[in-house]
Amino acid sequence: LSTRTFVHEIHNGIPIQEFSKSKFGINSNTFLFLNAFRELRNLDILISAFAKLKENFPFVRLVMVGSSLETNFLPQEKEHEERILQLISDLKLQNSVNIYPFSSNPWQGVEDILGFVLPADQVWLNNALLEAMAYSIPPIIANAERAEFIIPSKEVGIICSKDDHSLYLAMKQLVESPERARTMGINAKSRVLEEFCSQQVGKKIYSLYQKYLWKAQ
Repeated sequence: LSTRTFVHEIHNGIPIQEFSKSKFGINSNTFLFLNAFRELRNLDILISAFAKLKENFPFVRLVMVGSSLETNFLPQEKEHEERILQLISDLKLQNSVNIYPFSSNPWQGVEDILGFVLPADQVWLNNALLEAMAYSIPPIIANAERAEFIIPSKEVGIICSKDDHSLYLAMKQLVESPERARTMGINAKSRVLEEFCSQQVGKKIYSLYQKYLWKAQ
């Protein structure tokens, strides 16, 4: 057994060849949340931010993919999801928010998106975030641990504080500057190619085996 322990946390790899098309829409007013509806993803903050956005931009829409109420995928989150639905109703957003169930192929039918929003407590190992970036959708994420490694600059996406006003301002930026959003999406895809595609992740894993396990005796 080794006398020393090394811990290397490597992100999931995205098979970039499966993400050749763009799902960004420069003329779109639709934001996307695509993840299981877990409480740690702060959907209440997202809904409240979207309500503020809609006050100034009545035409915006929000698509949320990942509900488990129909599929019973996350029964422990049932009460949380019901609170989110009630919040949508209380804020009179039913006609502007589309909710779809958790699916093994969640991106099917998702097109023409202005921005991907993830105000979660954890963003580092979130596969859907990287998939959105691979589809050239500009990301907006909360300032969580390692957020700056995924989005290293404002040219790649937006990192905002974990509150509804900060998230509202971030979404507002994309609505007001679609050309900037398009450039962000292009840079986001490049970021996945540089750091998070399957080929790059595979090289990192291979190099670790070479360094620590395959040394010549």
